[in-house]
Amino acid sequence: MAHSASGVTSDSAVLASAATGAARFFERYSGDIDSIFGSTGLDPAAALDPTYGISLRSYCTLFETAAKRTGNDNIGLWFGQQFQPTDLGLLGYVAVHSGTMRAALQN
Repeated sequence: MAHSASGVTSDSAVLASAATGAARFFERYSGDIDSIFGSTGLDPAAALDPTYGISLRSYCTLFETAAKRTGNDNIGLWFGQQFQPTDLGLLGYVAVHSGTMRAALQN
């Protein structure tokens, strides 16, 4: 079982960059960033590091907390709708610019 930079096993972690822009997005819906991120123990700046792993549980809790604190039950869905794969960094660029899934995995 592989471990990420944060020590979380790879099968229970996501790249922190999957939350790129979440702080700004939550603020647009009157979310208190310190409260939302603080309740999960995540640092909003961690989303800027494309190689940092966070637990899947913390990632899900982030959006569940944001939904409660903003009163918007669909905030995770709306965030996902506007999220760009290139926000994931190099992995996102490789995926977007590969013609097939096979080519993306080979790249």
